[in-house]
Amino acid sequence: MDTLLSRRLDGRTVPSPAAAEAWSTLRDRDGAVSLRELTAAIGLGPRRLQGLLREQIGLPAQMLARIVRFHRTLALASRGFLSLSE
Repeated sequence: MDTLLSRRLDGRTVPSPAAAEAWSTLRDRDGAVSLRELTAAIGLGPRRLQGLLREQIGLPAQMLARIVRFHRTLALASRGFLSLSE
C-alpha cells in the first residue's frame, strides 16, 4: 500500500502533513480507527479531512481503513495465523 501511494504521489506534490499523519495513524492502528478518532487525532473536521484524503490519496478515510484492515488480514493469513476455511 505504501508503494502504491508513493507511486501515486510520485514526486509531483508533497503530501500535506495532515494527510501524511492520517495515513500513518491508519497504518499504525491497522485501520481500526473511526473517522471521529481520526479527525480528533489530526485536528481537522471530518469534511476537511475527507476532502484532503480524496485530493491527495484518492480515497476517503473509511475506504483507506478498509484497505488497511484487508491488507493486514491477508498478511496474517499468509503467515498462517488465520484459517480462511473457518
